[in-house]
Amino acid sequence: MNPKELVEHGEHEQEWGGYFVVKGHEKIVRMLLMTRRNYPIAIKRSGWKQRGSLFSDYGISMRCVTKDQTATTNVLHFVTDGSAKLMFSYHKVLYYVPLCLVLRCLCDNSDQYTFQKLKQGFEDDLYYIDCIHNMLRAVHMENLHTHEECKMYLGRMFRVKFFECPEWYTDMQIADFILKKCILIHLDSNEDKFNMLVFMTQKLFVFAQNKCKVEGADAVMMQELLLGGHLYLQIVKEKLQSWLVGLKLNVLKLAKATSFSLGSAEIMKAAKYSGGIEHGLEMFLATGSINSVSGLGLMQDKGLTIVAENINRMRYMSHFRAVHRGAFFQEMRTTEARQLLPDAWGFICPVHTPDGAPCGLLNHLTTNCRITDVPDEEKVRNIPLVLTDLGMVPLKYAATLDVKASYAVQLDGRIVGYVAGDVAGRLVDKLRLLKIKGRSVPDTLEIVSVPLRKTVSQYPGIYLFTGPARMMRPLLNLATNKIELVGTFEQVYMDICVTPEEAYQVKERARNPEPPHRIGSAGYATELSVIA
Repeated sequence: MNPKELVEHGEHEQEWGGYFVVKGHEKIVRMLLMTRRNYPIAIKRSGWKQRGSLFSDYGISMRCVTKDQTATTNVLHFVTDGSAKLMFSYHKVLYYVPLCLVLRCLCDNSDQYTFQKLKQGFEDDLYYIDCIHNMLRAVHMENLHTHEECKMYLGRMFRVKFFECPEWYTDMQIADFILKKCILIHLDSNEDKFNMLVFMTQKLFVFAQNKCKVEGADAVMMQELLLGGHLYLQIVKEKLQSWLVGLKLNVLKLAKATSFSLGSAEIMKAAKYSGGIEHGLEMFLATGSINSVSGLGLMQDKGLTIVAENINRMRYMSHFRAVHRGAFFQEMRTTEARQLLPDAWGFICPVHTPDGAPCGLLNHLTTNCRITDVPDEEKVRNIPLVLTDLGMVPLKYAATLDVKASYAVQLDGRIVGYVAGDVAGRLVDKLRLLKIKGRSVPDTLEIVSVPLRKTVSQYPGIYLFTGPARMMRPLLNLATNKIELVGTFEQVYMDICVTPEEAYQVKERARNPEPPHRIGSAGYATELSVIA
């Protein structure tokens, strides 16, 4: 509504909205910096050694987020005996399963097929191939030889932990529940999950042999935001699920009567004893604390809402641009989470952070930083077809390609194909032009081209992101003279001018081309925070 319409409805003419009024106080759900969704991150964390016998500090962590913003984290751990174990969580409890057991449960593939997929592109790495042999052999040593036997074993082991499943569920149905709800939940197909785990395994062993760099979760390029609406949605969803469980128990209690027939009256009676969800939501907004069964993928359960101080308009406005790393990091003695790294340029204000305990943890977005919304589904579905037209080889035809000299293409955490090394640069440039036009692909598409280098660097690949809650900023693309939205991850591998005088360097490269991945967008990036 415009200011005149706001006044007619009894609101302030400069009313912004975006907050809740709880007992006379304006409450805002705080935006939190979270790990980038649906991307396998190479992390080295000393605490992982305490997770079990022979566990190392190497791992590939992936924060999986579905379309309804349900989030969970899977970690593929490197074990010092040369194997790998997959971690998943359920009701805040961590479980570890051998990698090859999960692979056998996902798809009914032979050991030969699994072996060929795992070693594809790494035929020269004898240590890795030997580890694959040992992991496959370990499954057979448990007398598990078929796909069905592996699923029955997995379901039998975890049946007692997944008490929410009906008693009549078979062991295989329990296994299906685990694979769907706990492992790579952002992917619907078991085949896609299989391919993603293969990619994570290859990256893990390259990382464990120090052939690629640590990525870490503290860099802005590996982060996105948890918006207040997304957190509120998760809480409502969990409260409704708990309410339904209570309703079921009340119905079963009423069913113990001798004369019972299930009807609308009985359902209403059971619902009356089940309570509601409004009290829990009001307590969340009033106190900023949540009492969650699953943990909602968060590292904290307090301090999630703040009171909007309306001392002046600038102070009030700063609350809506503030992003917090999380209360968990305030208690840490390390300063890694507080550092201002170069990849934050243009997204996080370098000066607007308070003194004291929250210094470096409570930051503010820059003036031009935008938060992406949910993209057009039709354009997202069109991306694999566009990539194929531009030279990508779909995954099912990857056997015809030299994978070792190619880049894996990921779209929102799903491997869609491979691109030959000599084609990758042209594909990225053409896709970027289509992104600027915004017709066949979303204009908020983040195109990350990590090149293959001779030195130890980040794990190569082409990663595409279309999801919401990502930070992007507008730049002027010198090739088209149009505005392009650039994300935190792709910015690192682009040539971007800070001042107009630097533009000639990019033009020189255009006249004297270097490898295609070096020629990227260029723009003027001097944004600072509104409050700075």
